[in-house]
Amino acid sequence: MRNLSMQVRFTFFAGVCLVLTVLCIVGYSTIAVRGISMAEARERALGVARNESAEIREEFESGLNAARTLAQTLSAIHDEDIALDISREAVSGILKIVLDQNPGFEGVFTCWEPDAFDDMDMGFTGTEGSDETGRFIPYWYRDATGELVLTALAGYESTDAGVLGGRVGDFYLLPRDMREECILEPRMIRFGDKKAMITSLVVPITMGDEFFGIVGVDVRLNFLQRSADTLDIYDGTGELSILSHTGIVGARSGEPDAAGTQLKSDDETSGDLLARILSGEEAVFFDAGYCQCQVPLQVGATTTPWSVHVRIPEKKVTGAVMALMWRQIGIGSLCTILAVIALWFISTMIAKLVRKIADELSGVTGEVTNTADRSVEVSERLSDGASNQAASIEQISASVTELAASARQNAENADRANAAASRTTESVQVGTDSMTQLKASMGDIDKSTTEVSKVLRVIEDIAFQTNLLALNAAIEAEGAGEHGKRFAVVAEEVRKLAERSGDAAKETAGRIEQAVTAAQKGVAYCGESADALDQILGGVSEATELIASITTASREQSGGIEQIESAVGHVDQVTQTNAASAMESADSAASLSEHADRMAGVVKDLAGLVNGQGFGKRLGWKRRSSAAQNASDDCG
Repeated sequence: MRNLSMQVRFTFFAGVCLVLTVLCIVGYSTIAVRGISMAEARERALGVARNESAEIREEFESGLNAARTLAQTLSAIHDEDIALDISREAVSGILKIVLDQNPGFEGVFTCWEPDAFDDMDMGFTGTEGSDETGRFIPYWYRDATGELVLTALAGYESTDAGVLGGRVGDFYLLPRDMREECILEPRMIRFGDKKAMITSLVVPITMGDEFFGIVGVDVRLNFLQRSADTLDIYDGTGELSILSHTGIVGARSGEPDAAGTQLKSDDETSGDLLARILSGEEAVFFDAGYCQCQVPLQVGATTTPWSVHVRIPEKKVTGAVMALMWRQIGIGSLCTILAVIALWFISTMIAKLVRKIADELSGVTGEVTNTADRSVEVSERLSDGASNQAASIEQISASVTELAASARQNAENADRANAAASRTTESVQVGTDSMTQLKASMGDIDKSTTEVSKVLRVIEDIAFQTNLLALNAAIEAEGAGEHGKRFAVVAEEVRKLAERSGDAAKETAGRIEQAVTAAQKGVAYCGESADALDQILGGVSEATELIASITTASREQSGGIEQIESAVGHVDQVTQTNAASAMESADSAASLSEHADRMAGVVKDLAGLVNGQGFGKRLGWKRRSSAAQNASDDCG
């Protein structure tokens, strides 16, 4: 398979798929048709069994109806309202007529309890239709020549085991014990040198709950064998069996000698069959290679139903299915061969097309590889440039950051200088105001000193006048003589006081003159100081305005530097992103180059696949490519 061309492998695998498809279709159709055939066989077997059961029941019902009619009629003997008075001879004659007019009956009989018929058993001891007990027990039957013969029943009270099971006297004991209509198990009787299977249909003669006797009809079962032998289903392979309640074979298709045989309860199949007979239910089942159907045969009011059993070989049921299956296999095989031939031509055309595509892809792959290589080189250069640019931007960003810090520091210092200048201006303003007030106070002092000087001059003049007056007074006192001495003393004292006052006034005036001079100088100095303070205040105000302008400019400069710093940071981020994108582009270009190489390998592999060369190597290449891809993914 390694060196086979693509069309060979394609045709091979497609042919295998077609064969599997045909097998699946044939298998499914076989199973489906087999199921339908089985269902049809079940329904057909069930229909046949039901029809046979109805026909056999009709035969049995005619005998049971005759026995039932006789029993009901004879029960009138003990009906107080009717009190039927009939002799034994008459009843025996009636039995004979019933037997004669019903060719299907083998015998007709009645059996009464002791003295239950006419209370005259002792008078009929040993007579025809009675035994030594005198009981009324007539039995009319057909002999080997077909003549009607009368005899007395025998063994009606016997509990000994019968030849085919049960008791010898069941024909009498069962209806007496059960007070019900009964169909007895089939038994074999001999007519001359021939044997025949018969069964008895027995009806009890009762009045209320009291039992008086029975009326019975014996029916020969040879019609069962005829029914079994005439069954014709599935080309005569179907088999019909009539089984009694205890499993005694009444008839079986193609096996007349099986009549009278007993199913073995210890055999698993027969045991299951007996269980189904006793259940009195219909059953359809597949067992031992047969489709088997069982339908109960219920006669009248009897409680021991028989069974009609139909058996069809399963291989006969499925024979048509198997034939259909082989026909389908043959047709499917032929169609598969034709389809494979068609696929061979189609795959040849596809291989040519794929070979052409592979050649074109080979050229495209070379161009893709060259482009990928150039992309790798450009991406690497772009990545290097982006990395260098990112490093430069980082240095610029660091410098701008330092400049921004210095600008912020200058702005803060300018703010503090502006605050100090503002405080100085306020202080100078306060000094100027104080100096103005001092100048005003010095002017007031000057005015007050001048006024005091004037007052002192007045006091000095007064002292001078007082001195003159004291001097005059002294002169006058001396002129007064002795009387004027005390006055002269006072005048002298006044004069001295005036002199001291004048001296003091002069001294005070001199000092005041000095104070006035000093005050005038102080006023002059205060004026000069006020002018200087005004000049200082003007300079400080101008300096404050300049410092405020510097502060504003520093703030604006700081804000501008911060914007520059933000812009540089953004440029740095963009540069970093570009660098990362460049690296990713380089990786993508490398990956593209690798994929181009892989594509070239795939094209080569495709060409080899079309030509049927190196299949095993291609598998190895695929595994290596897968491993390389995984490694590339891990690196990525």
